[in-house]
Amino acid sequence: MEFLYEYGLFIAKAVTIVIAILLVVGGIVSLVSKQKQSKGNLEIDSISERLDDIKGSVDNLICTKDELKKKNKEQKKQIRRPRKLLRITKQKMKKVTCTSLISMALWTLMRLKTLGKK
Repeated sequence: MEFLYEYGLFIAKAVTIVIAILLVVGGIVSLVSKQKQSKGNLEIDSISERLDDIKGSVDNLICTKDELKKKNKEQKKQIRRPRKLLRITKQKMKKVTCTSLISMALWTLMRLKTLGKK
């Protein structure tokens, strides 16, 4: 009988040690996994796109077909304007030649020299 009592105490001590080791290992694993996670994610959603969608839905409900066509044309024109301005500036840049750049540089140098003499 005494043998069973001591065997039971041994099993209880062994189980206690195993549980303590598992708790320590689990704590270390949780700390390591928290450190690996990125420290912050910021997601930015465009509210203006949502508002444009809502505005389009309201316009479809309220406006007539003619009014919708006019609004669509205006939106397309607004999209085209920056493209057109970009084309114009590219065309102007193509007209600037090497000789005109040299002449502008010479004019600037002469202007600086005349300003320095005064």
